[in-house]
Amino acid sequence: MMHRTIYNKDDAEAIGKLISGRSKFPFTIKVTDGASRSLKQNRLYRKWLTEITEQKSEMAAAEWNGYCKLHYGVPIMRASCADYAETYDRFIKKTYSYEQKLAIMTGNYGWPVTSEMNTKQMKEFLDKIHMEFTAQGVRLTDPNVEA
Repeated sequence: MMHRTIYNKDDAEAIGKLISGRSKFPFTIKVTDGASRSLKQNRLYRKWLTEITEQKSEMAAAEWNGYCKLHYGVPIMRASCADYAETYDRFIKKTYSYEQKLAIMTGNYGWPVTSEMNTKQMKEFLDKIHMEFTAQGVRLTDPNVEA
């Protein structure tokens, strides 16, 4: 699967050439607004999962990941994408218990949440995590301070 972020007209023209040069048909193109989540956002989220796990030892980092995806990521994605909401509701929401949903979110090949986010959605996700866990006394790395 090919994934490209288009930042300007030159990028758009290049992807147009790439598409028109394809000889294997059929294929599907999906266009979404915004850039995909950033590597910096990914690193911060992984760091926060480690910090949360160290300070709230009742769950492993993978379990906290599932918790955050279910509690914050899914609502963000459902609110911003009708297709995502419809698919999640049809396959997950009405089918599984809360514990099963957490397990689905926790697995390495679980339900896609953060992998589908753009930078704006990922910022909202991180902001919600920061708000909840700092309110509980968890000290998280400040994303505005360079390490």
